[in-house]
Amino acid sequence: TILLGTVSLQMPYVHRKYIRNIAEESVVQIFGQEGTGTGSHVKLPNGKIVILTNKHICDMKGPLMVKAANSDVKVARNIIKISEEHDLCAIEALDGHDGIKLGSDPIIGDELYTLGHPRGESINVSMGEYFDNK
Repeated sequence: TILLGTVSLQMPYVHRKYIRNIAEESVVQIFGQEGTGTGSHVKLPNGKIVILTNKHICDMKGPLMVKAANSDVKVARNIIKISEEHDLCAIEALDGHDGIKLGSDPIIGDELYTLGHPRGESINVSMGEYFDNK
């Protein structure tokens, strides 16, 4: 799973709260007949906002349902693109959601955050550092 974790208590409280607010505005739960997953509203380089999730989430049977924080469950819109190679799927965004801007070309040591709903639980945030495992 690409998006799960817990809040690090070593992060300053204000910083954790800021990241958590971003998470609550952007992260969604995705439900299918075979389980649940996490997606995030992201802003692509071309300015388009999509929900980005794992390919295997989009492969679940039945209609996919999407739930953003403090909103009703909605039927997922069109699947826009699937990447077998990267286990990614882009779904049309829900109305009224801004996307997290995707970073590019990370440098070793950059802070990274994972946001998600592990096992369908409430939203969690964790922090780590980028490293090159080549």
